[in-house]
Amino acid sequence: MLRDDAKCGFVKPNEATYVSVLSSCANLDERGVLCMGKQIHGYIGRNEARVTVFIGTALIDFYGKVGCLSNAIKVYNQMVVKKSCTWNAIISSLANNGREEQALDTFKKMKEEGWCPNEVTFVAVLTACARAKLVEIGLELFQSMAGEFGLVPLMEHYGCVVDLLARAGLLREASEFTRRMPFEPDASVLGALLGACKIHGTKILFIELIF
Repeated sequence: MLRDDAKCGFVKPNEATYVSVLSSCANLDERGVLCMGKQIHGYIGRNEARVTVFIGTALIDFYGKVGCLSNAIKVYNQMVVKKSCTWNAIISSLANNGREEQALDTFKKMKEEGWCPNEVTFVAVLTACARAKLVEIGLELFQSMAGEFGLVPLMEHYGCVVDLLARAGLLREASEFTRRMPFEPDASVLGALLGACKIHGTKILFIELIF
Protein backbone atom coordinates (compact mmCIF):
# COMPACT_ATOMS: atom_id res chain seq x y z
CA MET A 1 0.00 0.00 0.00
CA LEU A 2 1.32 3.45 -0.89
CA ARG A 3 2.31 5.79 1.95
CA ASP A 4 3.49 9.38 2.05
CA ASP A 5 6.84 8.38 3.41
CA ALA A 6 9.81 9.60 1.39
CA LYS A 7 12.33 7.84 3.66
CA CYS A 8 10.84 4.49 2.75
CA GLY A 9 10.65 5.40 -0.92
CA PHE A 10 6.86 5.70 -0.99
CA VAL A 11 5.01 8.64 -2.52
CA LYS A 12 1.36 9.38 -1.77
CA PRO A 13 -0.76 9.29 -4.92
CA ASN A 14 -2.58 12.47 -5.92
CA GLU A 15 -5.79 13.21 -7.80
CA ALA A 16 -4.21 12.67 -11.21
CA THR A 17 -2.88 9.28 -10.08
CA TYR A 18 -6.30 8.07 -8.94
CA VAL A 19 -8.04 9.29 -12.09
CA SER A 20 -5.44 7.65 -14.36
CA VAL A 21 -5.53 4.32 -12.54
CA LEU A 22 -9.35 4.22 -12.41
CA SER A 23 -9.51 5.10 -16.11
CA SER A 24 -7.13 2.24 -16.89
CA CYS A 25 -9.26 -0.17 -14.86
CA ALA A 26 -12.44 1.04 -16.58
CA ASN A 27 -11.00 0.16 -19.97
CA LEU A 28 -9.63 -3.23 -19.02
CA ASP A 29 -11.51 -6.32 -20.09
CA GLU A 30 -10.06 -8.69 -17.54
CA ARG A 31 -11.31 -10.83 -14.72
CA GLY A 32 -10.92 -9.25 -11.33
CA VAL A 33 -10.99 -5.66 -12.57
CA LEU A 34 -14.04 -4.85 -10.41
CA CYS A 35 -12.22 -6.06 -7.31
CA MET A 36 -9.19 -4.01 -8.28
CA GLY A 37 -11.29 -0.87 -8.72
CA LYS A 38 -13.03 -1.42 -5.39
CA GLN A 39 -9.66 -1.71 -3.67
CA ILE A 40 -8.61 1.62 -5.18
CA HIS A 41 -11.92 3.14 -4.07
CA GLY A 42 -11.35 1.82 -0.55
CA TYR A 43 -7.83 3.21 -0.49
CA ILE A 44 -9.15 6.63 -1.53
CA GLY A 45 -11.73 6.51 1.26
CA ARG A 46 -9.11 5.67 3.87
CA ASN A 47 -6.47 8.13 2.76
CA GLU A 48 -8.25 11.17 1.36
CA ALA A 49 -10.24 13.72 3.34
CA ARG A 50 -12.70 14.12 0.49
CA VAL A 51 -13.48 12.75 -2.96
CA THR A 52 -12.83 15.49 -5.50
CA VAL A 53 -15.04 16.10 -8.53
CA PHE A 54 -12.62 14.38 -10.88
CA ILE A 55 -11.98 11.39 -8.63
CA GLY A 56 -15.72 10.97 -8.12
CA THR A 57 -16.33 11.22 -11.85
CA ALA A 58 -13.63 8.62 -12.52
CA LEU A 59 -15.26 6.28 -9.99
CA ILE A 60 -18.69 6.71 -11.62
CA ASP A 61 -17.18 6.03 -15.04
CA PHE A 62 -15.36 2.96 -13.74
CA TYR A 63 -18.36 1.41 -12.01
CA GLY A 64 -20.60 2.18 -14.99
CA LYS A 65 -18.24 0.54 -17.48
CA VAL A 66 -17.81 -2.63 -15.41
CA GLY A 67 -21.58 -2.98 -14.91
CA CYS A 68 -21.74 -2.08 -11.22
CA LEU A 69 -24.41 0.59 -11.64
CA SER A 70 -25.51 0.66 -8.00
CA ASN A 71 -22.01 1.76 -6.94
CA ALA A 72 -21.89 4.39 -9.69
CA ILE A 73 -25.20 5.85 -8.50
CA LYS A 74 -24.03 5.74 -4.87
CA VAL A 75 -20.87 7.71 -5.67
CA TYR A 76 -22.88 10.19 -7.73
CA ASN A 77 -25.42 10.75 -4.93
CA GLN A 78 -22.66 11.30 -2.39
CA MET A 79 -20.95 14.01 -4.43
CA VAL A 80 -21.76 17.50 -3.21
CA VAL A 81 -20.00 19.29 -6.08
CA LYS A 82 -20.59 18.13 -9.65
CA LYS A 83 -19.38 19.31 -13.05
CA SER A 84 -20.44 18.58 -16.62
CA CYS A 85 -18.10 15.59 -16.72
CA THR A 86 -19.86 14.15 -13.66
CA TRP A 87 -23.27 14.43 -15.29
CA ASN A 88 -21.88 12.86 -18.47
CA ALA A 89 -20.45 9.93 -16.52
CA ILE A 90 -23.70 9.08 -14.72
CA ILE A 91 -25.86 9.55 -17.84
CA SER A 92 -23.55 7.25 -19.79
CA SER A 93 -23.52 4.70 -16.95
CA LEU A 94 -27.32 4.63 -16.86
CA ALA A 95 -27.61 4.42 -20.66
CA ASN A 96 -25.19 1.51 -20.88
CA ASN A 97 -26.73 -0.50 -18.05
CA GLY A 98 -30.37 -0.77 -19.10
CA ARG A 99 -31.63 2.40 -17.40
CA GLU A 100 -32.32 4.43 -20.53
CA GLU A 101 -35.35 6.32 -19.22
CA GLN A 102 -33.44 7.31 -16.09
CA ALA A 103 -30.56 8.49 -18.26
CA LEU A 104 -32.92 10.81 -20.15
CA ASP A 105 -34.45 12.03 -16.89
CA THR A 106 -30.96 12.81 -15.57
CA PHE A 107 -30.19 14.69 -18.80
CA LYS A 108 -33.32 16.77 -18.24
CA LYS A 109 -32.27 17.46 -14.64
CA MET A 110 -28.80 18.45 -15.83
CA LYS A 111 -30.32 21.16 -18.04
CA GLU A 112 -32.75 22.27 -15.34
CA GLU A 113 -29.83 22.85 -12.98
CA GLY A 114 -28.16 25.11 -15.51
CA TRP A 115 -25.52 22.79 -16.93
CA CYS A 116 -24.93 23.00 -20.68
CA PRO A 117 -24.59 19.59 -22.37
CA ASN A 118 -21.59 19.01 -24.62
CA GLU A 119 -20.64 16.50 -27.31
CA VAL A 120 -19.98 13.76 -24.75
CA THR A 121 -23.40 14.30 -23.18
CA PHE A 122 -25.13 13.81 -26.51
CA VAL A 123 -23.31 10.55 -27.21
CA ALA A 124 -24.69 9.27 -23.91
CA VAL A 125 -28.29 10.41 -24.42
CA LEU A 126 -28.38 9.27 -28.05
CA THR A 127 -27.08 5.88 -26.93
CA ALA A 128 -29.92 5.74 -24.40
CA CYS A 129 -32.45 6.53 -27.12
CA ALA A 130 -30.99 3.90 -29.45
CA ARG A 131 -31.09 1.16 -26.81
CA ALA A 132 -34.66 2.04 -25.82
CA LYS A 133 -35.71 2.50 -29.50
CA LEU A 134 -36.96 6.01 -28.76
CA VAL A 135 -36.68 7.18 -32.36
CA GLU A 136 -38.62 10.44 -32.19
CA ILE A 137 -36.90 11.62 -29.01
CA GLY A 138 -33.49 10.64 -30.38
CA LEU A 139 -33.97 12.54 -33.63
CA GLU A 140 -35.18 15.61 -31.73
CA LEU A 141 -32.12 15.49 -29.49
CA PHE A 142 -29.82 15.15 -32.50
CA GLN A 143 -31.43 18.20 -34.13
CA SER A 144 -31.12 20.17 -30.88
CA MET A 145 -27.34 19.80 -30.89
CA ALA A 146 -26.89 22.48 -33.54
CA GLY A 147 -30.24 24.24 -33.22
CA GLU A 148 -30.33 24.74 -29.44
CA PHE A 149 -26.78 24.25 -28.21
CA GLY A 150 -24.61 25.26 -31.17
CA LEU A 151 -22.76 21.95 -31.26
CA VAL A 152 -21.54 20.42 -34.51
CA PRO A 153 -22.38 16.70 -34.60
CA LEU A 154 -19.37 14.42 -34.96
CA MET A 155 -19.11 10.99 -36.55
CA GLU A 156 -19.94 9.39 -33.21
CA HIS A 157 -23.25 11.27 -33.03
CA TYR A 158 -24.18 10.29 -36.58
CA GLY A 159 -23.30 6.71 -35.68
CA CYS A 160 -25.67 6.85 -32.70
CA VAL A 161 -28.52 8.03 -34.95
CA VAL A 162 -27.84 5.28 -37.48
CA ASP A 163 -27.86 2.79 -34.62
CA LEU A 164 -31.10 4.35 -33.33
CA LEU A 165 -32.88 3.94 -36.67
CA ALA A 166 -31.39 0.52 -37.37
CA ARG A 167 -32.33 -0.95 -33.97
CA ALA A 168 -35.90 0.20 -34.56
CA GLY A 169 -35.95 -1.69 -37.86
CA LEU A 170 -35.95 1.50 -39.96
CA LEU A 171 -33.19 0.23 -42.20
CA ARG A 172 -33.91 2.31 -45.28
CA GLU A 173 -34.19 5.45 -43.16
CA ALA A 174 -30.86 4.55 -41.55
CA SER A 175 -29.32 4.09 -44.99
CA GLU A 176 -30.66 7.43 -46.26
CA PHE A 177 -29.37 9.14 -43.14
CA THR A 178 -25.94 7.58 -43.74
CA ARG A 179 -25.90 8.85 -47.34
CA ARG A 180 -26.70 12.38 -46.16
CA MET A 181 -23.85 12.47 -43.67
CA PRO A 182 -21.31 15.27 -44.34
CA PHE A 183 -18.48 12.73 -44.32
CA GLU A 184 -17.83 9.13 -45.30
CA PRO A 185 -19.25 6.65 -42.77
CA ASP A 186 -16.69 4.86 -40.65
CA ALA A 187 -16.64 1.22 -39.57
CA SER A 188 -18.87 1.83 -36.54
CA VAL A 189 -21.64 3.36 -38.68
CA LEU A 190 -21.51 0.59 -41.29
CA GLY A 191 -21.29 -1.96 -38.49
CA ALA A 192 -24.51 -0.64 -36.96
CA LEU A 193 -26.27 -1.07 -40.31
CA LEU A 194 -24.90 -4.57 -40.87
CA GLY A 195 -25.80 -5.63 -37.34
CA ALA A 196 -29.37 -4.42 -37.81
CA CYS A 197 -29.69 -6.25 -41.11
CA LYS A 198 -28.58 -9.46 -39.40
CA ILE A 199 -31.03 -8.93 -36.54
CA HIS A 200 -33.89 -8.31 -38.92
CA GLY A 201 -32.93 -11.28 -41.08
CA THR A 202 -31.96 -9.53 -44.27
CA LYS A 203 -28.22 -9.59 -44.94
CA ILE A 204 -28.70 -8.94 -48.66
CA LEU A 205 -30.43 -5.66 -47.85
CA PHE A 206 -27.19 -4.36 -46.35
CA ILE A 207 -25.50 -4.49 -49.74
CA GLU A 208 -28.49 -2.82 -51.38
CA LEU A 209 -28.57 -0.09 -48.72
CA ILE A 210 -24.90 0.79 -49.09
CA PHE A 211 -24.47 0.41 -52.83
